[in-house]
Amino acid sequence: MASPHRMILIWLLLGAIQAAAAPAWAARYHVRTGGARDAGPSAAGDWTPANCYGSLAAAALAAAPADSILLFPEVHACAEVVALPAFLGNRALDARPDSTEVACSGPGR
Repeated sequence: MASPHRMILIWLLLGAIQAAAAPAWAARYHVRTGGARDAGPSAAGDWTPANCYGSLAAAALAAAPADSILLFPEVHACAEVVALPAFLGNRALDARPDSTEVACSGPGR
């Protein structure tokens, strides 16, 4: 049978491994007209222009697959080709967008 000190060491080691393997939290990227952010995730709940990306394309380039891109209630134009690696939703994360639109243009749209 293992000594109490050895058991404590094993439990601490298992806890450290679990903490290191825990997934990172998904980030949020806010988008609104006049947004000035150009790098990093947005602070949750802050819809000031300084905390928002100015275009859907800019937010899509910054986002990763587990992230969320949230849109301010307005029309968002998207003329360039954009791959959406993240969840796309409106500001309220509501099923009914309430005046949030994405207008895409270009071939095949």
